Amino acid sequence: MQSPIKQPISLAEHLRTLFPTSSNNTLKKLLEHDRVRVNGVITRIGKTQLQAGDRVEIGEKVFVKRLPKELDILYEDEQVLVINKETNLLTIATKKEKEETVYAYLSAYVKAQKSANKIFVVHRLDKKASGVLVFARSEDMKQKLQAQFETHDIERIYIAIVEGRVKEENGTVRNYLAENRAYKVYVTDDEQAGKLAITNYRVDKRTAGYTWLEITTQTGRKHQIRVHLAGLGHPVIGDKEYGSKKNPLQRLGLHASRLGFVHPVTGKKMSFEVDAPPAFRKMFAR
Repeated sequence: MQSPIKQPISLAEHLRTLFPTSSNNTLKKLLEHDRVRVNGVITRIGKTQLQAGDRVEIGEKVFVKRLPKELDILYEDEQVLVINKETNLLTIATKKEKEETVYAYLSAYVKAQKSANKIFVVHRLDKKASGVLVFARSEDMKQKLQAQFETHDIERIYIAIVEGRVKEENGTVRNYLAENRAYKVYVTDDEQAGKLAITNYRVDKRTAGYTWLEITTQTGRKHQIRVHLAGLGHPVIGDKEYGSKKNPLQRLGLHASRLGFVHPVTGKKMSFEVDAPPAFRKMFAR
C-alpha cells in the first residue's frame, strides 16, 4: 500500500487515517515490525513529521514461525492443532484487533511451513480466559470436530474461581440463554428466543471469600459458564460484565483445563490437560 502525503502530519496520525478501525497497539506493531517506509526508508517512530509530497508505504505482513509467550502448542499433526492460550489473548480478530490473536499467530505459523497451509477455528475461548483450544487444518476437519461439539461428544472441563462460598457441593444449572444488541448474554424463559444451556459444577476448594469450582458443560453457548455462575450469586472473579465486584488476580478466573475429542482421521480418543494457572493455586494454598 502506498499513500502520498498532501499536508503536514505526523506518521502516527497518518496511520490512524489509513487504518481507522485498528487499535493503537496494532498500529504500533506496524512500526515495530518494519512494515512502514517513508520515502523508501524504514521508519519506526510514530512522531516522525511528514511533509506534503512524502510517500508512505505499508509493507505486507511477514509470516514467521515464532509464537508469542502467551501461546503454546500442545499437539499438532496434518489434521489438527491443539494449543494452550494464556489470558488476554483473543481467539479470533475483532474490529479493533486483527493481528494479535491466536488465529493470526497460528495462521502465520502454518504458512511458514508451507504458504498454502491454512488454519480453521473450531471453537473459542474468551479473551480474558485461558486454557486448551483445538484448531483444524482443513475445512473438512473443522466440520468433523464441530460435529462432535454439536453432539456433545467433546470432553470439556473448566476451572472457575468465583466470589463467595458456594454452599452446595455440586449442582446443575439448566436454562435458556439469549444475546441482546449489546452482545451481552442473559437468561430467558422464551425457548424460541434462547438456546438451551446446561452447566454442571462441583466444589473443589473453598476459602473465606472464594470458591474453586470444577465445571463441565453439556452445551457450549457464548458466556455460558459466566452467566450461569453469576445467576447462582457467585460470579467469576474479574468478570465485571456479569456482576463481579472483586478481581484479586487482575484477570478472569476462568481456565479451560481439559479438552478431549476423537481424532477425525485416526479415530483415536485424545485428551489434553493444562494445569491451573499458578495464581489460581496460590489463592487456595494452605
